[in-house]
Amino acid sequence: MRIKVLANPKKPWSKVLAKELKDFLRPTHRIVRKNADATICIGGDGTILYNCHKGRLQGPVIGIGGDNSYICQLHRNEWRGRIRDILESDRLIKVLTLECHLGGKSYVALNDIVVHATHYRVAEIEVEAAGRKMSFEGDGIIISTALGSAAYAYSAGGEKLAPTERKISLVPICP
Repeated sequence: MRIKVLANPKKPWSKVLAKELKDFLRPTHRIVRKNADATICIGGDGTILYNCHKGRLQGPVIGIGGDNSYICQLHRNEWRGRIRDILESDRLIKVLTLECHLGGKSYVALNDIVVHATHYRVAEIEVEAAGRKMSFEGDGIIISTALGSAAYAYSAGGEKLAPTERKISLVPICP
């Protein structure tokens, strides 16, 4: 299996762990920079979200994070005993992603997409997503996947969804 390893360059522990992980996996897997069968992100939830935003994720994603990680499956101190089992299992959990087309560009998000009014003006917003229609005046809207529902959407009054739910949350910002 071809594995891409992406470490958060701002976290020294993640760079060290990336080297250890590559050495650990090399006897049984190929470490590659592109055309990967799976991606391992080291550094926490933000590392996964950032690399998703940059379009760097390929295949199933395994996250290795710290104490505050919500998305990551493995903790930075306890990855050795489980990483090979996860890579070699066929038990993948698919999570819902959002795709947004704006100004000729496409964006993919694992957590949420936020549309916010500019220049401190109230906006008239009409949204149709997943068969739901919503119309209101306000500062904007948060369109969130289940993974993102525990963050910005929840703090703005949205429902907290289980990470594997295939639902989206539409949360008005200051309606």
